[in-house]
Amino acid sequence: MNLSTEIKNLADMHTHSRYSHDSECEIEDMCLEQIRKGTQIFAVTDHCDVYDCDNYDVITPIKKSNEEAKKLSEKYEGECKVLSGVEISESFWRPEVKTDFDCDVVIGSVHCVRYKELTCAYSKIDFSKLDENEIYAYLKAFFTDYEDLFDYCDFDILAHLTCPFRYISGKYSRKVDISYFDREISDILTKTINAGKSLEINTSSFVLLKDFMPCREIVERYYSMGGRLVTLGSDAHVSKNASVNFSKAVDMLRKTGFDSVCFYENRKLAKIKIIKRFYMYYIGIDLGTSSVKLLLMAADGKIKKTVSKEYPLMFPQSGWSEQKPEDWLSGTMEGLKELLS
Repeated sequence: MNLSTEIKNLADMHTHSRYSHDSECEIEDMCLEQIRKGTQIFAVTDHCDVYDCDNYDVITPIKKSNEEAKKLSEKYEGECKVLSGVEISESFWRPEVKTDFDCDVVIGSVHCVRYKELTCAYSKIDFSKLDENEIYAYLKAFFTDYEDLFDYCDFDILAHLTCPFRYISGKYSRKVDISYFDREISDILTKTINAGKSLEINTSSFVLLKDFMPCREIVERYYSMGGRLVTLGSDAHVSKNASVNFSKAVDMLRKTGFDSVCFYENRKLAKIKIIKRFYMYYIGIDLGTSSVKLLLMAADGKIKKTVSKEYPLMFPQSGWSEQKPEDWLSGTMEGLKELLS
């Protein structure tokens, strides 16, 4: 039996394709994988890295990505809504670069931090060679850059806050006390809420960090501050990672208090109600001589609860013993009611 309902109709608002410099994935392959996993809405948000605008064309690939996404949305109408989008990074480096795209959603992010000579993407920095003070100073600059995004980029979703931790703590196993940045993080969350933007729950970090970006602690703080707009993003660069770890993210959001996740179409906010996840349980009933015993067992074999209900055994004359079938039924029904309460 199932005691709740399966998660369905979620939206993956952060994916990449061959139009990003770090992906070779075809948009249609991503679409087919989303359909296979039951995700009925996803956005193609290829990189527009303003920092690199002098090194290569960061505009044309996004226009091509948007065009293809719109064509595929028509092709797979009824099966999957393919949204056109863009991930605009560090607009503050070159505010004169025009990043106005005709798309459904815009993600704002930072990959290249304004910190001394370490201005390349943090994914390329060897944090094992930095001392503790340097790492904390780098992260302080990172959070300052995230605050500045609000002044330089017209975005809908604030993406992967805490992303450098994926490399600092995940790849290089450097411990960082995130509470050191409480003020900066709270300022960013306040700006997100006041601007009516969504906070992305990026699930790509779960394998390395066993947590999301941002981490549960920050998501809980966001909720306690009144933040209610969240999106899910797999940040998939290959199709197999589409909607990865979404069930874990939804469980976390539900426990925190969220009742919906968001998506954007034509730059307009829409919400999807979070439905409880599907859980399979088994009920065992042992109708014995003096009582009925019941147990509730999860699909993994763990016993969740047991109940026992006694009923009388009658002896109308010597050598005889009798029971009433009504007692079996009433004992079983009372036991089931208690078992499932």
